[in-house]
Amino acid sequence: SLNLGLLFARNYDYITAERYFTEGLQLSIDQKSKSNEAYAYQFIGYGQQQKLEFDEAFTSFQRAINIYDSLGEKSKLSNLYNNLGHTVQSKGEFEAAIGYYQKSNALAYEIKNMADVANVLQFISFAYAISGNPKKSLQAADSCLAIYRELKNNWQMANAYLTLGNAYNSISDYHEAVKYYLFADSLYIIEKDDWSR
Repeated sequence: SLNLGLLFARNYDYITAERYFTEGLQLSIDQKSKSNEAYAYQFIGYGQQQKLEFDEAFTSFQRAINIYDSLGEKSKLSNLYNNLGHTVQSKGEFEAAIGYYQKSNALAYEIKNMADVANVLQFISFAYAISGNPKKSLQAADSCLAIYRELKNNWQMANAYLTLGNAYNSISDYHEAVKYYLFADSLYIIEKDDWSR
């Protein structure tokens, strides 16, 4: 049931996916498989999030977090805290979102998953920009870019330049914003050319 749910979720059919994940959840509970139970809650939460059922998604993600925490699954916890951040940010709760993103980031850093650290820094930068804290937005975007440069990932570096452009745009520094948007565009073009070869 969980694999069928994942198949439907990947095809954006969240209603059917949720049905299979709910069945899989019950099977996991019956079989006392904590890992599968957390997995089911996690994907039920994704479906609820996509259907804009943010309170329900928050509850599902929190249940998955409680289980993964008891199992010591730091990578999965990092991912789920990131999703909690998205969920509360969608409700306009930016300070809470930043708190969850920071928990996600700390866990990703602890397990040395620097790509995830940089990815979450982009979300932190965006949340700070929207909540009216441009200085922290710029700091997070700069940190993100530094990591992607180190990882030599052009596509993600382009995303980081875009994040920096957005941060400068949020403080009406259009000259700097345009500069970073152009950096992003040039890297996107390079990546597109590499893919077409």
